[in-house]
Amino acid sequence: SYPSMHEVSFRFDSKNLSIFSLGTLFALLFFTIFAGLYAFAPEVLAVAFLDIGQGDSILITSPSGNNMIIDGGPDKSVLSALGRHMPFWERSIDVMLATHPDADHTAGLSYVLDRFHIGAFIDQGKDSGTLTYHTLEQKVADNNVPRFLAKRGMDIDFGDGADFLILYPDKDVSQVPDTNLASIVGKLSYGNTAFILTGDAPKSTEDHLVALDGSRLEANVLKVGHHGSKTSSDPVFVNTVHPQYAVISAGKNNMYGFPATQTIDTLQNEGAKILITFNLGDIVFTSDGNKVMEK
Repeated sequence: SYPSMHEVSFRFDSKNLSIFSLGTLFALLFFTIFAGLYAFAPEVLAVAFLDIGQGDSILITSPSGNNMIIDGGPDKSVLSALGRHMPFWERSIDVMLATHPDADHTAGLSYVLDRFHIGAFIDQGKDSGTLTYHTLEQKVADNNVPRFLAKRGMDIDFGDGADFLILYPDKDVSQVPDTNLASIVGKLSYGNTAFILTGDAPKSTEDHLVALDGSRLEANVLKVGHHGSKTSSDPVFVNTVHPQYAVISAGKNNMYGFPATQTIDTLQNEGAKILITFNLGDIVFTSDGNKVMEK
């Protein structure tokens, strides 16, 4: 069940963050030298598009060390992927968000719930009717994780200048005929930099957002919708976002033929650098608030 509220703003305690961030920084630096783990300096946002096969999973780490997982891929491979980007002792994730109930986005989240303490769970209210999603919902309930319904205008404020603003859905999507039509779309911002994260949102949702937000959709990085399917990445939407980088999360030799040639053409015409997980593995960006850097 969801809280009876129209708008929710998540804000993390900055005092606790400063203590956590300092300890984490030294630990990460140590393990980077001796164990090859990632370490990010203060005031840096990190976004990792995880290589989990045919599906989506994104780990966001804010400048103060707070984190958020968006989708979890199709299986427990998300756990090893998280292990590549989180200290081995870390057993908490502040926010878990399921963009829509398809198994290639949500099956792995059940494994994450088994391993990590989750501060809050956000989804879109669309029930796929599948055992996979019902299992996830049950684990959220069994672990007493607060659950929130995604609505346009909800803001996840990390308390350090980074925030994730939900752009869609702006209406009840519980009865839409296609689960992709329920996909949460959000904008992650830090300083003058931004990421547009789209789930499997189709062209109709993209067109709707262009009409609502226009140039406010502009971002450095676009997570390409629906794994590069031709059902997403409308040229007008891509042109409006005008990304420097376009990330496609897809499995090698997947049965769907993702990404579509049509989508690649659209992204190339826009001048975006195309990065695909099945070619590169995990795709990681950092932002200092002024520019986005590909690791």
